[in-house]
Amino acid sequence: MVVANNSNMSRRHIVTLADIAAQCGVTKVTVSRALRDPARHSAALTQRIQQVAQELGYDPDKNLGAQRMAMRKYGQEVINHLVAMVFPPDYSKAHYFTALHDGITDVLSKEGYGLLMVKSPYLESGFLPACFHRGEIDGLIIYEDPMCAAQVLRQLQGETPFGQRPVVSLISATDGCSSVLANQQQGAYDALTYLLDLGHRHFLYIHGRVPNQQIASPVAQGWSGYRQACAEKGYDPDRHLFTVPFGNELWEMALGAAGHLYLNSVAGDVRFVRHPLIRTLRKHPEITAVLTPNDASAILAYHILQTAGYRVPEDISLIGFDDTDPLVVTRKRNILTTVHLPLEAVGRASAKLLIDRITGKITQDITKTLPTTLVVRETTAPPPPQ
Repeated sequence: MVVANNSNMSRRHIVTLADIAAQCGVTKVTVSRALRDPARHSAALTQRIQQVAQELGYDPDKNLGAQRMAMRKYGQEVINHLVAMVFPPDYSKAHYFTALHDGITDVLSKEGYGLLMVKSPYLESGFLPACFHRGEIDGLIIYEDPMCAAQVLRQLQGETPFGQRPVVSLISATDGCSSVLANQQQGAYDALTYLLDLGHRHFLYIHGRVPNQQIASPVAQGWSGYRQACAEKGYDPDRHLFTVPFGNELWEMALGAAGHLYLNSVAGDVRFVRHPLIRTLRKHPEITAVLTPNDASAILAYHILQTAGYRVPEDISLIGFDDTDPLVVTRKRNILTTVHLPLEAVGRASAKLLIDRITGKITQDITKTLPTTLVVRETTAPPPPQ
């Protein structure tokens, strides 16, 4: 039986492997192995070491610093159970990002990992939290467009101890790391195919920025899906797909919306009658459906159309894209037809993939693509008679 004054020892210093080794008459290495890998020693020795450790009040979490120093000394990788996430400035302002965040934190919390949030402008300006410089970040989740993401990766991999630690990119595929995507090209394809089957032939896509086919961004993926659906049905995309910019002011309003109630508060604004969306519809009366890059912009488009005298869906059908912000009118339920993006599932999959890369369960970068779903509600209908 080991006799120890635990209260005095705890006040004097944190119990270490050396204390246990001294009590048992073995080396610190033997104690460490017995606690980490009991099968490497006899059952009797392992049981004795574990009993002494318990009686002395040994807490391995209080010895992480020493353990890390020892592991680094012998060239072993240290897992700190801390990951970082790089995100755009408007990350906390929209339901779209909240859904991603909920999925990520759900998995990380269950696996005992902490999360450090870093806004991308700080990294781009050269600022890095001290934990990056100390090599304490096990891995990184990044939500940014591919060009920005590539810039962040170059900085982290070239200027900090972060080195070649695993990175997972959300929504957009980024070279040099793993990715978890939603199949936005398929979602756009399904949406336009549905409208074509209803009888629509000319469409207007409202965008925040012009789709760049040279960059594999979600915007470009969606645009490819729309064009593919048009072409497969025998319609020239260049003649049947129109585009119009949302405008910086309204685009920022859509991206920064905290919820549909705020979006609904802008209904009836007389500026909407002069919006390029309305001018384009007046110029091209053959257009009978409007496509948007997210639900928040679809809700704004709905109010623009209503203010200008267009009925949805009797005159113009309308489709959102993400299924995060509801369009609620008199019947107190969401009426917006949209493409559902599995954002929480993307967040969960990205966190799980990052942990698997950190622990070595998965040794190579991979890309996972999750399916999207067209959700038909009440903002779409067959086109009006011409």
